Order: sequence, then structure tokens, then C-alpha cells
Amino acid sequence: MFLHERDAAYDFLACFKGHEGLCPQSVVHCYTGDKKTLEKMLDLGFYIGITGWICYERRAAPLRDAVSILPLDRVLIETDAPYLTPRGFHLPRTNVPNNITYVAQTLAGYMGVSVEELTAHAKANTEKLFKIQP
Repeated sequence: MFLHERDAAYDFLACFKGHEGLCPQSVVHCYTGDKKTLEKMLDLGFYIGITGWICYERRAAPLRDAVSILPLDRVLIETDAPYLTPRGFHLPRTNVPNNITYVAQTLAGYMGVSVEELTAHAKANTEKLFKIQP
């Protein structure tokens, strides 16, 4: 499953009570929450998708703190194009798939890893989750 939760963490997590087996096969798309919620989602086994939200100076503080505990074997990198254009890079207003490089660059910094290490893990996670043969 490809899931989106926004300002509804308690209800979102409650939906999976009794259905925990679905979580390791599912993505929390466009994660924007805090560290406490991320811990709960990771405990359930979800993959976590991070978008250009990580680049938003005013809104991303809780997310930036949260990704410090995001394990490399659960991270996915997304653009959410045409929305959530990464800020701070002088990009056109409409987001495009190529902007994933800016998401990766910013996310790597907050996770404390190199861009190369992050993208290698995100690629492997994508292949594993979606059963893509490399």
C-alpha cells in the first residue's frame, strides 16, 4: 500500500491495529511528521517516503529532527511532483521528477550520511519493496 497521513497520526496508526502484517509491505508517502510518530511507524515496519518538504525552512523542523532516527533500510526518496518543490534551490514553482536530487541532497545532510549512501539504500529499498529485479 502507498499511504498518506497528514495531521492524523493517531487515527492512521489505529487503522493498522490487527493488520500489522500489511505495514512492512507499505509506504508512508510524503512523511511530514515528528520523531515520536516516526518511531511508531518504524516499529510497525513501514517504509518512509521523504519529499521536498524536508527543504522547507519554516515547516520542516519536526521532520528534520525525525529523520535522524530513520534507518537506511526503510527510507524512500520522493518528489511529490508537481507539488512540494524543494525550497532553497531557485527552482521553478512546479516540481518535476528531476528535483529528487535536491530532496536526496537535503535528506542526506539531516540523516548524517552521504548522498551516495542514501541513494544506494533508497534504490535497494525500492527494488525490494516493489519486487523490481536490478
